Amino acid sequence: MMEGSLLFLLFLAAQDPGKAALPSEADQAQALKLVKDVFKAEFAKTAPADKKALARKMLDQGRETKDDPPTQYVLFREARELANQAGELPTALEAIEETARRFGVDAGALRTAALAATAKTAKTPEECAAVATAAIKIADGALARDDFDAADKTLVIGLPLAKKAQDAPLTARVTSKSKEALDLRAKFSAVKKARETLATAPEDPAANFLVGHYLCLLKGRWDEGLPYLARGSDETFRTVASAELGNPADPPAQNTLGDGWWDLGEKEIAAKDLLRERAALWYARALPKLGGLNKTKVEKRLAEINGARLAKGDWLNCSDPKNFNKLGKPGDPIEISCRPGYQTFATARQFPKGQFDAISVHLTLDLSAMTRACVYLDGDRIGAMVDCGTGTFGFAKRENPTLPWTPVAPEKCLHPEDCSLTVVLKDGEFILYLENLEKARIKTSATSISVLNINIHFGNATLGNLKLRRAD
Repeated sequence: MMEGSLLFLLFLAAQDPGKAALPSEADQAQALKLVKDVFKAEFAKTAPADKKALARKMLDQGRETKDDPPTQYVLFREARELANQAGELPTALEAIEETARRFGVDAGALRTAALAATAKTAKTPEECAAVATAAIKIADGALARDDFDAADKTLVIGLPLAKKAQDAPLTARVTSKSKEALDLRAKFSAVKKARETLATAPEDPAANFLVGHYLCLLKGRWDEGLPYLARGSDETFRTVASAELGNPADPPAQNTLGDGWWDLGEKEIAAKDLLRERAALWYARALPKLGGLNKTKVEKRLAEINGARLAKGDWLNCSDPKNFNKLGKPGDPIEISCRPGYQTFATARQFPKGQFDAISVHLTLDLSAMTRACVYLDGDRIGAMVDCGTGTFGFAKRENPTLPWTPVAPEKCLHPEDCSLTVVLKDGEFILYLENLEKARIKTSATSISVLNINIHFGNATLGNLKLRRAD
């Protein structure tokens, strides 16, 4: 549960315009006396589970204590310290964010301290991997604030844990993030000088370009960086940035703007992915009203962009026929036999450990038998369906397992008998991609994908390249 919780916790910003000063030591001591008196019995318990429970109680009490700043601060502080002692990083980070939102504290230092405390309690490979993953996320937050010292300290904690977990991909991610932090620190030094130039010469083209390039292509802060690029020394960037600041609503102009970012990505190799993502933003807006060759071009480029994006992450290959009670070795396609007029299931005997936020599969269906396949997503209530009989695909729903699946706004599919589906769970929605093109979205209360179950109707099917993506 640690990884999923961190997605929400680590990037909460302290947005309150006015923060309270830290209570005096005397006020803190008085508040602590009250807290320990009220929760005397709970503080007497020293087992890790008891400390976790009390940390959560302190955090909840702190949120409710709105008219007494010293007591609120102490409650959050005690929640953080108890969570640190118990190795409960998500609760500690949550307490830090609540404190930072209300009081003037060094949140970066507190996060690093919480990570270090949790690192001491990590014993198993899973625990070590969870803390190392958290280190990457905390470092990302520090880099977003240009707090390079905090990022370095965090990654120094994370690297040995990734190695201790014997997780080569995770170790590579921590190492890569450390190199990224080093590179950003060097570039930030030059940007700092450029900002000093702009303080006295706001139209200086070279300084504008340097700042805009850093903000957009290295930090992804486009709204902030585009005006600098529009005043910068590079003519191509200046033209494209100015066009975007005009916020074109006409599809041909949106398509042209997408082309501009795409072409820049061909030149700026280091920032290629980021520039293509910017192109995708405008291509997606233009696509519904494009036709002919422009539509084909945009679809191909969006598929390429989405394919690169979806390929990222830690994908677990689940193509093991034996796990579905079928013949074959790991990596082989899973062959499903189904008599015409009947249905059958491909259900995994064992679901892998961990949390997953995406599933991908290549479906080969019997077109002559008008075969239909439904990939389960949210238990047995929401699925992604491909139907050779109707030549359609899309999401499907049902209220309970005894009812048939009901398609939700199905769309025509050019080759339903041979297609690749990917479904991503993000921000309370399932997002369906067909051949790497986004096709549909549906709301869900699911927080992870926790089933490997595919329902086959009317004919034979082959499931190839079945994969799950681990949630960061």
